[in-house]
Amino acid sequence: MAYENVVYIYLAGNEKPDFRTLCKFRSENKELIEATFEKTVTFAKALGILKLGHLSTDGTKMKANASNDYTLSKEEDRGDKGDNRSRNRNRRRRG
Repeated sequence: MAYENVVYIYLAGNEKPDFRTLCKFRSENKELIEATFEKTVTFAKALGILKLGHLSTDGTKMKANASNDYTLSKEEDRGDKGDNRSRNRNRRRRG
């Protein structure tokens, strides 16, 4: 996140801490993070920019199906991208 998320980079003052640094900070400051989150939510509610309602998430886990029939080798991937797509399409028809 520290190397890709422009908003995070801006908020961090262009610092890009290592993931270990972030993990250590989170584990050493759990109470501070919780208190800050609660204050932020309370403040946002007071300003009318946050509406809390019911939130549902789906925790479904499914086994991946990554067949080798649909995977290109390094050699196949090095050529023209258009050729690879048509070759891959033909490969699917055969199987």
